Amino acid sequence: RFISNGFAHLRCNRKVNDWLRWEVFGQFQNNIITQIDSRILLGTGPRFKLVKSKTFRLYAASLIMFESEKERTTPTITHNDLRSSSYVSLTYTPKDNIEIISTSFFQPLFKKLSDFRILNQVSLKVKATEHFGLSIRWNYLFDKFPAGQAPRTNYKFATGIDYEF
Repeated sequence: RFISNGFAHLRCNRKVNDWLRWEVFGQFQNNIITQIDSRILLGTGPRFKLVKSKTFRLYAASLIMFESEKERTTPTITHNDLRSSSYVSLTYTPKDNIEIISTSFFQPLFKKLSDFRILNQVSLKVKATEHFGLSIRWNYLFDKFPAGQAPRTNYKFATGIDYEF
């Protein structure tokens, strides 16, 4: 059974100094399971380098994002809100061709802090060549107030082939 689950994310950052980057991002998604017809996110804010060694990196960020969401419900419900999008990200590279990344997001509404999402993304990437690799990804989402009758908790497991420019 095929399930409509579209996702596109673009994130750019600019180095301010050795420990600070400024990020800008945009995202579009739709998902039948979470009953989202469309969600558009636009955000910006600082990302801080907390730890950097040869095999381990730790970052934290506190961003602000505008969210425009159209629920897949009858009648259609639309939200236009500002959310915080704070995250902690760690990268472990035990070998040159193996990388493990875990990023945990906390995204409360500014106007109602009890309305929040928690998302954790974990990926294992194994590089086969300079440009190609294999990946395994796990996503976990908890949404305190999901759209319609969608479950509060959902997760996704995926494998893939990666191409790096």
